[in-house]
Amino acid sequence: MHNDTRITAFACAIAVLLGSNRIVLAQAGSTGGLIGKSDKSISGGHDLSEPRGRPSPTNKKVGHGATSLSGRWDWEAGCPVNRYFGDLQLTELSGGQLAGEFVHDSGTVRGGQISGSVHGNEVSFSRDNGERKLRYKSVLESPRKMNGSVSVAGIVCTFTATKR
Repeated sequence: MHNDTRITAFACAIAVLLGSNRIVLAQAGSTGGLIGKSDKSISGGHDLSEPRGRPSPTNKKVGHGATSLSGRWDWEAGCPVNRYFGDLQLTELSGGQLAGEFVHDSGTVRGGQISGSVHGNEVSFSRDNGERKLRYKSVLESPRKMNGSVSVAGIVCTFTATKR
């Protein structure tokens, strides 16, 4: 019994040191029910139709719905060798089509016309400046933020854009 007390005290001390905001202890040989249930039974049964604990988080994707993608966006691309940034202007046309242009760019690809589409929360477009064609694929995380990738000549970079 003395050994069990030391183990319990040690477990509590570790939990406190790790900054845990909850400590749950159980005693071997306890019978019945779930912690916090008022209708405990000796068999430990419970009504499965009742929700237990916090619901698991869902991976909700944000559609752009009535919010237009039209406007000025600040963007950043993280590539294996360097990071690039700038701003672009998007215009959402009827039928989910996108048009626009890259206004400013810190990298070697200057300017470029945008043509693409939006389907639900998925945004894809190409950037063509006459010398290179880059392909962008993003997911709208919110009506003002998209994350994804940009690829050119076999190189894939991360891409993030935030609406002003």
